[in-house]
Amino acid sequence: MRWAARITIGLAAALATSLSGPLWVEAAWAYGQRIPGYFDLIFLAVYTIPLFLIAGVIAWLFLRLGLAPRRHEIATRLALGQTRSTMVSQAARSGLRSGAIAAAVAAVASAIVSQFTYDESEAPWTGVLSQTTLVAYVGVAVIATATSVLVHVLAMAAVTRGTPDAADAVVAADDDVPGERPGWVRGARLAWWGAYLLGLGVAAVNRFVPLDPWAIETLANPGWLMVTKNIAMTIAIVGTLWVAGAMARRIAERLVRGSALLLGRGGAAGAGSIAADGLARRSATRTRVVTLAAIVSGLVALSLAGLGHSQAIDAATREASADGYLFSVDVFGAQTQPAGFATQALDAEALAALEADPRVDVVPFSLLFDEPYEYTSCYAETCSTGTEQEVLLAVDAEAMDTVAPSALRTLGLMDGVILSGTHWQTDPEGFPAEEGATIEFTYSEATDETPVYRIGTSLELDQTAREWAAETWGPAPTSGAMLFPAAGQPAGMDVFTVADEYFPPSTVWSLDPDSGESFTTFDGVGVALAVIGLGVGVVMIVSTTATSVRMRRRELATFAALGARPADLRAAPVWEATVLAGASAVAGAVVGVIVSVTTTNVFLLEAGAPFDLTEILWHLGADLAAVPWVWMLVVATGTVAAAVVAAATFSRSMSARSPVDELRTADREGVR
Repeated sequence: MRWAARITIGLAAALATSLSGPLWVEAAWAYGQRIPGYFDLIFLAVYTIPLFLIAGVIAWLFLRLGLAPRRHEIATRLALGQTRSTMVSQAARSGLRSGAIAAAVAAVASAIVSQFTYDESEAPWTGVLSQTTLVAYVGVAVIATATSVLVHVLAMAAVTRGTPDAADAVVAADDDVPGERPGWVRGARLAWWGAYLLGLGVAAVNRFVPLDPWAIETLANPGWLMVTKNIAMTIAIVGTLWVAGAMARRIAERLVRGSALLLGRGGAAGAGSIAADGLARRSATRTRVVTLAAIVSGLVALSLAGLGHSQAIDAATREASADGYLFSVDVFGAQTQPAGFATQALDAEALAALEADPRVDVVPFSLLFDEPYEYTSCYAETCSTGTEQEVLLAVDAEAMDTVAPSALRTLGLMDGVILSGTHWQTDPEGFPAEEGATIEFTYSEATDETPVYRIGTSLELDQTAREWAAETWGPAPTSGAMLFPAAGQPAGMDVFTVADEYFPPSTVWSLDPDSGESFTTFDGVGVALAVIGLGVGVVMIVSTTATSVRMRRRELATFAALGARPADLRAAPVWEATVLAGASAVAGAVVGVIVSVTTTNVFLLEAGAPFDLTEILWHLGADLAAVPWVWMLVVATGTVAAAVVAAATFSRSMSARSPVDELRTADREGVR
């Protein structure tokens, strides 16, 4: 299993290094690409540490499974005089080599991929070496190597704890080595659970009272509170993932016990009875097999459910994105507009005639302007100043629902919410503001006196509900319209050709959005991720199944010596593997989907979000409906099928030899 642990650490290192960008970049990005200065490294560390904690737990489980057949050998070495410290030191050196190899391979692979996928990347012979990225790569390599050393040491320390006689005595029971845990271990556990509960408390407070803006507005030195909050939130996230893994293990163990009872009802003899006997007895190896398989299944389910959520968001964005906009005022002209709702409305008769035209669907809205503000825009070495003004579309939600049912609600629209678009500012010098610029300004919130909650989207312009906006900021004349091709119209239809029949170009202003922009997440990338997840799950379940079957080698050989039918002996490991893989897949899927729909809900856990139980439950239901259940079934079926094939292969190879040979092999492998 050492190779599986190495792959796990390597995958985590590859993902972490890929977050920091390419090594060779354009000169403007060389000293702080993506996020300026060393904040980039802090940002990377916040995500890297939880990632390696998860990878470390999985790698540790792999190592423990790999050491399980060697415990008799290890106990013998201890009895012959080899010290525990020597064995732990050897494990540390092995972990150092494995971690260094995994980190090096991951760094090379990530550097190559990043060089072809990031916009700011440049060829090595024309670009500049990014110092920040180089430091990040080295930091990830150090963390990956340290994680590898730590999990190797902990795994070996666990199986060498206690006296040689005690270690040898529990091999037959396939249990953990007993021994009194040091006081510092118990103290560390208590400290961890205390920190976790404190982190949950901070997260709960931050949910209803966002601490970052409160600290900035209230404290003279807000940095310490913001850093403390981030540390507490990280602890809460890691602890919650740990609890989720424990829940998946408990669910899987209960399913295994229930399945054992059902299999045992087939009679005192037979494959089902033999499998039930093995499943019903407590086994440390089997517990680790179930835990590891459930965690892997949960991570795959979490990824698939998250991709399903992204697909639903992308679909809603496409449906709610207009093919054209009409305005009663010059939104993007050289002159700024008075703050508040635009008072000049579209011609009512012309708008009614346009709405009645069967070739287009029309969604009216009201334009809401904020007070203009001065800004300084700096890009690379060049800075400029200017005036900008935020514009908001107060959309008729009922009219939008007739064109794109529940699309804006899926994105999070409700009273008190603004859906932030990609072009949320107007610039007298040109629309939109220079992309990639760093904006420094003092924002006067004349029209935003009522607290609002913003949700980032890929819509063209900011949007909110017109009925709520009118109640909040006064009368809202219809000063604009969104245009969509009606159902049955040819693709690529020019909606402005129809609009010009009712609103000549000289009477209104228009915006033709980027028609080439697409919103796709769950396409080839999603399929690739699902296939990779399935592949990793299959490899892991095959490895853990092989370990589980080997650990029953002596029992099966004994049954064969007592006259059990060869067909039953071949089928028993298959039944056992089916139950273990199926229970782990179900438990992991349940927990993974719960974590996904909880964390992707736009209102449930987000700091400062409106706490509307109706909307929270609606989004939970929508996210559940968006889960790609077919893919979940494919992954679960593939996992179980792989376990069955692996178990059948190993059981057939064992049944081909005599019981005496199997007992000798069991003795050599330390299976008691």
